[in-house]
Amino acid sequence: MSDLTPDANQTVRARTTAILDSLADMVVACDSEWRCLYLNPAAQAAARALGLVHPDQTIGFVVWETMSRLKSTRFEVDARRALAEARIIEREDYFTEIGKWLENRLVPSADGTITMYSRDVTDRHRALSVERVAADRARRLLAVSTGLGEAITPAQVADVIFREGMHAVGADAGSLALVRYGASGPEELEIVKTTGFSAPLVQRYRRFPLHAGRPLSDAILTRSLCLLRNSVEWREKYAQMAAEAGDLGYEAFAAVPVISGGNALGGLTFSFREPMEFDERTRTFLSTLGEQCGLALARARAFEAELRARESSAFLAEASRLLAASLEYEATLKTVAEFAVPRLGDWCAVDIVRDPTRPKWPPELDRVAIVHPDPDKLALAASVTERYPTDWSADAGMASVYREGKATLVPLVTDAMLIATARDEKHLALLRALQFSAVIIVPLVARGLRLGALTLCMAESGRSYEAADVQLAEDLAQRAAMAVDNARLLRDAEHARRAAEVANQAKMRFLANMSHELRTPLNAIAGHVQILEMGLRGPVTEEQLETLTRVGRAQRHLLGLINDVLDVAKLESGRVEYRIAETALDEIIADAIAMIEEPFRLKGQQLVAPSLAVDAGGKPIRVWADEDKLRQVLLNLLSNAGKFTAAGGRVCIEIDVQPDLPQVVHLRVSDDGVGIPPDMLEAIFDPFVQVDSSSTRSAEGTGLGLAISRSLVAGFGGALSARSMEGSGSVFTVSLRRVMTDVAEG
Repeated sequence: MSDLTPDANQTVRARTTAILDSLADMVVACDSEWRCLYLNPAAQAAARALGLVHPDQTIGFVVWETMSRLKSTRFEVDARRALAEARIIEREDYFTEIGKWLENRLVPSADGTITMYSRDVTDRHRALSVERVAADRARRLLAVSTGLGEAITPAQVADVIFREGMHAVGADAGSLALVRYGASGPEELEIVKTTGFSAPLVQRYRRFPLHAGRPLSDAILTRSLCLLRNSVEWREKYAQMAAEAGDLGYEAFAAVPVISGGNALGGLTFSFREPMEFDERTRTFLSTLGEQCGLALARARAFEAELRARESSAFLAEASRLLAASLEYEATLKTVAEFAVPRLGDWCAVDIVRDPTRPKWPPELDRVAIVHPDPDKLALAASVTERYPTDWSADAGMASVYREGKATLVPLVTDAMLIATARDEKHLALLRALQFSAVIIVPLVARGLRLGALTLCMAESGRSYEAADVQLAEDLAQRAAMAVDNARLLRDAEHARRAAEVANQAKMRFLANMSHELRTPLNAIAGHVQILEMGLRGPVTEEQLETLTRVGRAQRHLLGLINDVLDVAKLESGRVEYRIAETALDEIIADAIAMIEEPFRLKGQQLVAPSLAVDAGGKPIRVWADEDKLRQVLLNLLSNAGKFTAAGGRVCIEIDVQPDLPQVVHLRVSDDGVGIPPDMLEAIFDPFVQVDSSSTRSAEGTGLGLAISRSLVAGFGGALSARSMEGSGSVFTVSLRRVMTDVAEG
């Protein structure tokens, strides 16, 4: 429209206004500050019904001030959200002043204004409402009956009532209060469960005297419903409370007595932000809720008494099973704490001393578990603990339990106790909000060490503790302490083992890195030696060639040692891959002899081997192995035997298959060298271990060959062992799995 001329714009606005004026629906337009800009005739008529003498009085005034009836209602909340979020919101509302249901459509515009369209849907709403409400209430009463049959505490009873009943009557908040009896009878009401109320409000009315002049007290004392339809009735019947109810934003209120067997057990309350017409159907529904609640509360109390009488032994048996289920005692203790609620209390907490072996005051504690069915209460308890830590100078409570190592019982927590315990008014308010009614604190002791404490509390259930409960708590604490102590001992051992593993892995990583770094210059040395030997840098004399040969031999020897280190590192890290297949032993032996015979010849040693590794039928013996790795093992054993055998000595390769164990083939390498001391026969298979570790030893090496060989043989299902007599030589035996088709075919 911005492209139109002023006259054209005026014409469009006039036509739009004419259309809006002709609508039967009510239309109200406001700017971003909620000042009224326009009301069509239908809206003006509604304004007159709402008590505005002249509709023009609304133009320029803030809608929530002019129509105060709508202020602080859900209608206002949705209207402001529609404007703030720039989205259309639709809702239905009942307006008592005009006795109509209106379908409201809140439409924000790009220019920051908002238009409210309202349509009278009273007839449709009434036609559907009666049938729908009746069906819904019938269904919810059935759900209430079913749910109450499973509820075992007053709080659970309230949960069922609120979950189903509040929605059925359209309430915005609710509460369940229980009657507390004194020496002379019912004395006060204690709110044990609420929904929809702020925490300060709940705390303010947590307990109050049971006497006439309050709607809930009147309902309980008269055994009848107390219903307030709107703020007018609040002012007429309970003037002293009307202002407070209005400040909270509630219009209507229902107080329902909870009676069982003629005894007043408590009362239910339902609060409504809108005025409420309590017709006969609604009254009947509320009365039925009260009756069902009374029956459920009576059953809950009877159940609690029976439960406490018969469940102690079963509880301890199950707790013992849970404590033995895992060595992760933190998680186990939390499971046991969860199991204890509500059996032993409404709350259960477990605190553990960080280091019980170090006497220290005050002790350093970690709270490993705290359990309560209400997350809000858990958050409240955490806040109290954070703001007001344990007073370790106190003569009672947690400080006394840790100092003396004895259980403490508070069978009834009174308000006077809370006042004496609280450090300031805020602390007192928080303690009251937790609603503790009884407390047991028991130390966790094992092997004379105070490991922590178990705390059990009664709260909203109103139950108390007796001496038998203390004994049960002590039995549970003893079992928990043993579990914690055992778990800690095992955990310490596991930590030590892991630390050793970490150190070993670090060593292997270091060796692997160093080996890789050393191979690069060694390979360069080999290349340069070859270039010189080939005469590419000029003629080489015989003496120089001999020197180059020695350099090359030393380079290859050093490279072999480094490769051994790399092999050990790979084996330790589990990065060695095996290709296990049928392998002919005669081929492995022939390859190894061809590679090792020259060093033996130069040293004047004899290498004796079978001409063929064949069975009785002349067929080659085959084993399950990784061919390359088995060849490496045999070369390691032959090289090792040659190093520790003197010139002119003898090294033999043998194949042995026992008749009573044909599925195993023994490949042996024996020598007549220096032999191995008996106490070293197993140690020689550990990395870096050598029979002669002195600085003057004649045999070179890192002490890795045998360690590598045993690991490789184990990798394809075999075993490597040794026997020896010092000074009489050694025998190394590789035991391998035989390919059994050889035996069958033979």
